[in-house]
Amino acid sequence: MVGEQRDQYPAEWAATSAVAPKLGMSKETQGRSLRRAERDAGARPGLTTLDRQRLEKLERETKERRRSNEILRKASASFAPVGARPPQSVMYAFIDAHRAAVGVAPICDVLAIAPSACYAHRAAIADPVRCSAQVPRDDSLCIRIQTCWATEHGVYRAKKVLKELRPQGVAVARCTVERLMRRLGLEGVVRGRASRTTIPAHAARRPRTSRGETPRQRRRSGSRAPTSGTSRRGAAS
Repeated sequence: MVGEQRDQYPAEWAATSAVAPKLGMSKETQGRSLRRAERDAGARPGLTTLDRQRLEKLERETKERRRSNEILRKASASFAPVGARPPQSVMYAFIDAHRAAVGVAPICDVLAIAPSACYAHRAAIADPVRCSAQVPRDDSLCIRIQTCWATEHGVYRAKKVLKELRPQGVAVARCTVERLMRRLGLEGVVRGRASRTTIPAHAARRPRTSRGETPRQRRRSGSRAPTSGTSRRGAAS
């Protein structure tokens, strides 16, 4: 409308001041609308509305990607001691530790956790009456499993722990015992599997044979170092 009546006024500002009250808006709002329409039509230099929307979308996606990468970096450092599938308690503790800086919803999106579950967990901590029936049962089972495992000197796995609990009148499934033992960090002894107590240092210097090979290189090549008896037989022949 301003563009149609601009020729009737000496300046653009005069046309805007005359038309804006008729449309029920301020002169500044009408001026911004006029300049935006001119940029969209190519009559004024600058970004069009479509270009500006695309730029804002790219900036928003870049910001979200950087935030997600930062959450993943911190989560990988926090979850490293407990493995690739951390317990929910560890994940909720991570959310509580970083909720002030990032927020609950972005962390839940990255960790694939429902925000409602996180809020329900916090409400259950604040009011134990709101906990599910599984929580106190798991706590009591953890005490029994810990006692049974410690009584047998830490050698029992889930199967034998279950056999010890059932005569005591504890009705529990084997999968539940396995889950709670993982939660407690308990692991028994497996027959035929030796415990690994050392980690080889691949950068360390290895002893060399007479041919200049390390024992590992010699085993890979399939060759054997000559013994003293072989050397004497070879010399005698």
